[in-house]
Amino acid sequence: MTEVLLGRSHHIQIPSFFSGYSFDQIIGQGSFSIVISVIRVSDNQRFACKVLSQKFLVDHKIVDKFKREVEIFQSLNHSNIVRLVEMVSDDKLIYLIMEYCAKGDLYHFVASKGGLPDTTARLMFRQIVSAVRYLHSKSIVHRDLKLENILLDSSLSIRLADFGFCREVPANTLLTTKCGSPAYTAPEVISQSSYNGQMADMWSLGVILFVILTGRIPWDAQNDTQLFFQIQTAHFHIPEYICASAANLIGDLMHPQPEMRLSAEQALNHPWLDDTGFRSYSTPGSLILTRTIIPELFQHSALPKTKGSAISLQNNHKHRLSMRENPILTRRILPLTEYVPK
Repeated sequence: MTEVLLGRSHHIQIPSFFSGYSFDQIIGQGSFSIVISVIRVSDNQRFACKVLSQKFLVDHKIVDKFKREVEIFQSLNHSNIVRLVEMVSDDKLIYLIMEYCAKGDLYHFVASKGGLPDTTARLMFRQIVSAVRYLHSKSIVHRDLKLENILLDSSLSIRLADFGFCREVPANTLLTTKCGSPAYTAPEVISQSSYNGQMADMWSLGVILFVILTGRIPWDAQNDTQLFFQIQTAHFHIPEYICASAANLIGDLMHPQPEMRLSAEQALNHPWLDDTGFRSYSTPGSLILTRTIIPELFQHSALPKTKGSAISLQNNHKHRLSMRENPILTRRILPLTEYVPK
């Protein structure tokens, strides 16, 4: 057994062996889950596994949020989106078995390079936009697009991950929940009572492209107040060494008026991306869900929904960004360091 602290006070014990998988090591931790690598005993293949506590989900009234995440995740089938292999459970824990991405996340990859050359950036960004176009074609918005949620497989191909804030949104429906990571958040999400989820995603893609090419985020804020002001006024400078076509694409994605931004389809047809010869695709039959979650858990899904099911910008201490606390707000991206949020 491996004991891990989940949240502030909830301890879980991850077994060394479960449902045909053996525990390997912890590779990440979020607000509601632990991510580990596991080995499938039958063929020695490695997978990532998101581990959640059933009690934690119920106690924090986030069963509905988790259920929505799983329903969306299992519906996705695209070459640049992490594949959900299966879902298993025991009497205490739920395990989402997922494709393992050997090269980690794009944040650390860009941090190690200090910005990527055009050729590499173009290929990677096209894959990212292709994944987002696929989501939007299914009326799904991601709402937390950032480098940490973009993974790389062994050949450095893109895999979009983390669908905890995803929502299926009918056409012409506006969203009201303020969620995501502030440095990537669109102006209207901060300042308006409602927003178009797809256009908010496109703003986040503009920030991602800026970071990929420059090795830093567009903002030079010293605190949250300055950060939100710069975002709301779209106050950023694209370095002169960025080629004109890429700079134009960044500007078209990070337009302060949502209705003026490019859609994912339009972005893929932008001259900077249109000449790569790369095409992402859906892979029929790639998703296999051989087991189902224990039904008792979803009996709690009728619990009243609370604002705690989504992370607001004001109360999200884990993702609050300041120059002192988080190196992504420095001029250059630096390797992640642990810190204790106030």
